[in-house]
Amino acid sequence: MFVIPATDYRPTADAGPNVIISLPQKSVTLYGNSSTDDKKIVSYEWTRTSDDKLAVDMVVSLAVYFISSFSQCSRLLIANLAFDTSVRNLII
Repeated sequence: MFVIPATDYRPTADAGPNVIISLPQKSVTLYGNSSTDDKKIVSYEWTRTSDDKLAVDMVVSLAVYFISSFSQCSRLLIANLAFDTSVRNLII
């Protein structure tokens, strides 16, 4: 008797669409709930990938959602911030 283990496919992270905010809004919430896996996603990790000097508080970074607040928004005219998400799946 031979047991063939089930194929475990890698999860696909989806940080959602681009978001544009305008003052006086000083925070944004991004959702990774469109991420997929053939088994189960067990963790999310959000990271900032832009290389600017704007102070950004990453309030929640290990959940399906991500909240970021911008403490220097009163001096901000235009900023392009980039965030990325990665997901880990359940390994059986």
